[in-house]
Amino acid sequence: MAYTAAYYLCGIAGVFNWMTISVAHYRFRRGWIKQGRSLDELEYKSPFYPFGSWFVIFVCIIICLGANYWVFSDFNWFDFITCYAIIPLSIIMFFVYKKVKKTKWVKYEDMDFTPPEDADKKNISALY
Repeated sequence: MAYTAAYYLCGIAGVFNWMTISVAHYRFRRGWIKQGRSLDELEYKSPFYPFGSWFVIFVCIIICLGANYWVFSDFNWFDFITCYAIIPLSIIMFFVYKKVKKTKWVKYEDMDFTPPEDADKKNISALY
């Protein structure tokens, strides 16, 4: 029973994470363009922006809502919570973090794309 609960929670959490990555990618590119920067400055450009991001967000929402549809046919609270609790929990945690840390939603025009002073290809392992 514990394995099944963890399995359902992790499955939905993984899809939900991909959705948030797509939202972050959309916001990054939108901010980059809004600030008048050239896409030629980026090492990698997603070929399907913005439609690819929107498509992934849409598909992830459908998967999150429909992946465990069977819960509704023979309803019980344990299955419902283990299958879907991660969605509202993640949203609540996001807003609690913003409230506790007193962070604001950054406008596209105010995004800071300045790399750290010591950032270059030699000391950032993700670039290798």
